[in-house]
Amino acid sequence: MPLNDPGCWDFYVSHTLGNMEDVIYAEKLHATLNRLGKTVWMDENMPRRGQAAMEEGVRNSKCMIAVVTDGDGEVGSAYFEHPVCLKELR
Repeated sequence: MPLNDPGCWDFYVSHTLGNMEDVIYAEKLHATLNRLGKTVWMDENMPRRGQAAMEEGVRNSKCMIAVVTDGDGEVGSAYFEHPVCLKELR
């Protein structure tokens, strides 16, 4: 039984919540892919978002897209400064 339906997705969108620019890009990407009829795993749109749910999303998606920005120079807001984002890439 999957943690989130449908249990497999066309895309997994990875981004950091610490940077609003990332969130805006990710939301636009999610909306565009949905309009194209694609299934998308993105944490804000999932009822279950814990570590196990994220692992399920990464493992059961055909493609992972990472929204990578530099965080506008703010310490701790860049994609590669977030341990969860790095774990998703592994």
